[in-house]
Amino acid sequence: TSLGANAVTDTFAREAAFRFAKDLPTALTQDGSIELRESLGLASALGGVALAAARLGVAHGLAHPIGVKYGVPHGKVCAVLLPMVMRFNLSVAYVKYARLAGELHLTRDEMDPFDQAAEFIKFIMTMNKSFKIPSRLRQLGIPQEDFDVLVEAALSSGSTKANPREVKAFELINFLKENW
Repeated sequence: TSLGANAVTDTFAREAAFRFAKDLPTALTQDGSIELRESLGLASALGGVALAAARLGVAHGLAHPIGVKYGVPHGKVCAVLLPMVMRFNLSVAYVKYARLAGELHLTRDEMDPFDQAAEFIKFIMTMNKSFKIPSRLRQLGIPQEDFDVLVEAALSSGSTKANPREVKAFELINFLKENW
């Protein structure tokens, strides 16, 4: 959904998202077959191509300074932040969220696109829960008194600048407070 997204990166990102959504739960609960591992490897490669070309968004922009300062894995912080950031971006990214929800059979065609997009956000939250990803930053040991420093670092990030909806410092502070 980043500002750098285009038809090519969307194709790569959609395929990566579909493969991860379909295959990752099985891979984490079972050993998985060679075919499953190949699918996840391809999903990772496709996602990497998409993000390298299109850039990312505010979840990554905030996750980097949090990970550096507290030693928390970048992907874990991104996962904690993602549902909240997706809700923030909903007004500009709902079409893409709705499309993914439809492709993953999470919705019905007659549903409103915003409702379909909301189902996709719920799906992400359910995936996080099933993978035992914390739902709050405080569970990662992030103290509120560092929010200003984290926001300052995030605002200068190329990832934050590529977010599909412009984000201001006070909004990032609110993200952190709401997700603490």
